Amino acid sequence: MEKKEKFWSLEKNNALENVIDKIFKLVSMVAILATVIIMVITVADVILRAVASKSVQGVMELTQFLMVFVCYFSMPWVTWQFGHIKVDLLTTKLPEKAQGVILVIDKLLCIVFTALMIFEVWKQGGQAKIMHSVGAVTRIPVYPFYYVTSIMMVFVLVAMIINIISLAALGKEKDR
Repeated sequence: MEKKEKFWSLEKNNALENVIDKIFKLVSMVAILATVIIMVITVADVILRAVASKSVQGVMELTQFLMVFVCYFSMPWVTWQFGHIKVDLLTTKLPEKAQGVILVIDKLLCIVFTALMIFEVWKQGGQAKIMHSVGAVTRIPVYPFYYVTSIMMVFVLVAMIINIISLAALGKEKDR
């Protein structure tokens, strides 16, 4: 008899986490690609300035736009892997239960602020769309970058919610 895999469980490898893991890895590949593009256009600009004393128009602006992808497309994976920087100089001195409580409170606060950020960034995207905001040199519309940021923060929120469920159930951060 074949054992049916649970869609969600606290086991190390469950179907939901495997799907989310694959999605977040794919999304982080976009961040890597954006980093490569930034490097290529920057090198091209430097070479052009050295050889022909000219600069590629809009390189700084393109770099700024691509940084949205570098930062926000990498955040879901980092959150999923508990990869953020932690300063636990004080909390390591506390009993394990107190550390767990502080960690849960911290995660809940992060969830609340992330949800607020999603809402506010989406709203700013709407305002940028209404105002027809564009890049000064490239004339690229700005509003899609707000929407992309907001969507990526939804992915971060999903990772946070699953992480806090695992934390509450296991009493520690889950190994992934």
